[in-house]
Amino acid sequence: MARFSRTRLIEQLHEMAEQHQRFKGFDHNNGTAQLYPRGESNAALDALIDRAVAYGRWRQMQDLAADLESGTAGT
Repeated sequence: MARFSRTRLIEQLHEMAEQHQRFKGFDHNNGTAQLYPRGESNAALDALIDRAVAYGRWRQMQDLAADLESGTAGT
């Protein structure tokens, strides 16, 4: 079993983020504005986007914890 490396974990997280950015075309300088359909913005849509972003962060934390527990992250 490979040893955990904080440096390797950080590298893996950056690699995963870059893959998502390339696949979805995200711009890290544009925040959630890039989630809106062109010309649309209202309270219901704002709430939906905020909830979706929060859900993504929650899932990310769960997945990272599972990877650390299984020994697949940072190795």
